[in-house]
Amino acid sequence: MTTRRDFLSASATAIVLAGLSRRTPAKPFVAGGLVPTADEATGATLLKLPPGFRYRSFSWALEPTDDGNVVSGLHDGMGAFVDADGGMATLVRNH
Repeated sequence: MTTRRDFLSASATAIVLAGLSRRTPAKPFVAGGLVPTADEATGATLLKLPPGFRYRSFSWALEPTDDGNVVSGLHDGMGAFVDADGGMATLVRNH
């Protein structure tokens, strides 16, 4: 049988835990040294990168492909590979 003391103790514990589990919204992470960088394919500024870095988009979700399908928005894997001289990274994605 639960006593009044047990009930109040459990209630107080639940209230404290509920209060601790509430998180304040995270502040945006601001990394030093990153600058808005235009996409070489579209000119749109989509990313902030360290000075000297560059990128080029190559497709967008729902865009038609050469075989008549569309680019999926459900990416399930991705890898980046650097060439032998370290000058360029190639991104390979799987749908």
